[in-house]
Amino acid sequence: MISIAPDNAQANTGAAQFRAIFLTYIDRAAQQNLYNQELDSRDLIVMHLGLNQAPLTSALDNLDAITSVPDTRKGLEFFSLPEIKKYAPLVAQRRWGFISYDLEGVSPDSEEADPVKAVKQAKVYAAAAGIRLMVAPSQKIVSSYGAQIAPYVDRFHMQSQAHQDDDSTCSNMRNWINTRIRSIETAKPSLAGEITAQLTLTNNAAPGKTIYQTVKDCIDKPLTEGSGKADGLSFWFGTAQFNDGTYKQLLHYYENRHS
Repeated sequence: MISIAPDNAQANTGAAQFRAIFLTYIDRAAQQNLYNQELDSRDLIVMHLGLNQAPLTSALDNLDAITSVPDTRKGLEFFSLPEIKKYAPLVAQRRWGFISYDLEGVSPDSEEADPVKAVKQAKVYAAAAGIRLMVAPSQKIVSSYGAQIAPYVDRFHMQSQAHQDDDSTCSNMRNWINTRIRSIETAKPSLAGEITAQLTLTNNAAPGKTIYQTVKDCIDKPLTEGSGKADGLSFWFGTAQFNDGTYKQLLHYYENRHS
């Protein structure tokens, strides 16, 4: 385990939600325990599934057992429309609140080629099951189609992590997020409060900084600066970052400082 000193000088702003990711290939019981310790009723949690990966009942039970987050703020995330259609009723059966559409390069080419049409269809499937639709497109799709996608979704998650190493202060990422949020909220004002951005612990260290330092600074900037501040963040992580404590340390910092 790594040891990272807590930043006790930071006060809790109590403003942001955390979009927690539950990964089925990392110790599920450990994730369950961590999220029960750190998350609260403002937060979201989404089980991320690989393309054509069916969710195991035991993994779904792990998600149910995370009681720190209300069931209405839990959901499943998939890469393709056939999976959205197939599993939206399962989300409803579990009495969870939403299904998330991770639209990016892993998705079928036809869906990525026309993301507005794809998101509209995903909304049809979600609505038929009586649940909400979150979309989690790549930064490229957000840049080109974010405002066009916005009217068809209930929550919007932006994969902004490609910008976290643009500069040493995270200013460019903050500016990119600010601009996209203003555009999305103009297209659908009711999304205010429901737009999150993403950081990654697996790569993209800023010049002269570690991944930990990069992500920590990129937590604070988008949540506290500029017109169009993010409503919350999410951290992508891998087995190494979970096992060595990096993810836990940054999640704890986030929850104490911002959630």
